[in-house]
Amino acid sequence: MVEGTSGWRRNIQRLEFGDERNTKIRTFMQNTAPVNNLNKIKNPLLFIQGKNDPRVPVAEFDSIVQVAQRLGMPIWYLLGNDEGHGFVKMGNIEFRHYSIILFVKEYLLK
Repeated sequence: MVEGTSGWRRNIQRLEFGDERNTKIRTFMQNTAPVNNLNKIKNPLLFIQGKNDPRVPVAEFDSIVQVAQRLGMPIWYLLGNDEGHGFVKMGNIEFRHYSIILFVKEYLLK
């Protein structure tokens, strides 16, 4: 994730998560990365992502979605084309809320 982060945020991410250029830290990151551990998850997943998120590149979510689909996991992925890190536009916020409600009804209340 750190490598795919916008250049101006990369050093901030390294302070928070570790410096991927260090071999030991990189190995730890790869071993604990969600995309490399999806096979351990047995529950449906709901991802909500802003396409313009400077903190978490959309490519990270795309790779997780692809692996989850390949594993046959139930996954919902809501991508806000005009959002960043968190939804701020009222229409998108409302759609996000409705999506969460439908996901909960489908997978948690049955």
